[in-house]
Amino acid sequence: MKPHCSVLLILLVLVLLSCAQSPHIPKVFDVSGKHVFGKYTNGQWKAPTKYAGKYKVYRREMFIGTVTLKPIQNKSPEPCSPDFTYNENFQSIEKIDYIAVEGTWNHLPRIPKRLNTKDSSYRSIVLEWGKKCNLNLKDFEITEVVQVDIDNDQNPEIIIVAKNIEHTFGATENSFSTVLLQKDSKTYPIASFFLDKESAKHCTEETPCYAAIFRLSMCLDINNDGKLEIIVADTVHEGMGKSIYQWQNNKFERILEWGCGL
Repeated sequence: MKPHCSVLLILLVLVLLSCAQSPHIPKVFDVSGKHVFGKYTNGQWKAPTKYAGKYKVYRREMFIGTVTLKPIQNKSPEPCSPDFTYNENFQSIEKIDYIAVEGTWNHLPRIPKRLNTKDSSYRSIVLEWGKKCNLNLKDFEITEVVQVDIDNDQNPEIIIVAKNIEHTFGATENSFSTVLLQKDSKTYPIASFFLDKESAKHCTEETPCYAAIFRLSMCLDINNDGKLEIIVADTVHEGMGKSIYQWQNNKFERILEWGCGL
């Protein structure tokens, strides 16, 4: 009887640990674009449909208030038509990202600090990443560098945003756009597009290659586990979207997203 009870106790502990390591992912909304974040499950798109109510709204630097969302009935089939409406007035909404999140906790416990993009050490990090991707990088722009403690271990990480393209149309060999994270002297890609020599062979005038251009939106504790998820915005040809990445299994995995356009 005692061994049997021990086995049950071990199984119960394992289940509890599993639950603790996989916190519930709350509802998340891009207020700026009026889109609901969702995800693909078994090849099907799934997003919340019952979400009318009040949510906390953040931009990168601060909590800015609450918003009451109301789903749009008979949504237009046009690309990028909004998923919901709201009555609140957010100043400069077209220029600044606003993200609404379910939950009562502080989703912004640590605010990213902007660093000098001209620091040569950040350029070296991008060049080293490029070598690993078989890219011959020369001229490129580091558009943003921020410092923030992602995993709440008191050792801040560095997020680097870099690119060598301005338009998504007509990508060629060595074209790239990337969001990288420097953690414990190691570099991890969060979101990246690049064309090495082999991939660029498929780009022709008849079938041009389209690039994805990424930028950092913000970092929020989406699921109240004390760690920050990273939200990245992207532009692809005539489309756009945002994705939420979470540090899992020693890499960043996309847990939620929305996208629209062509």
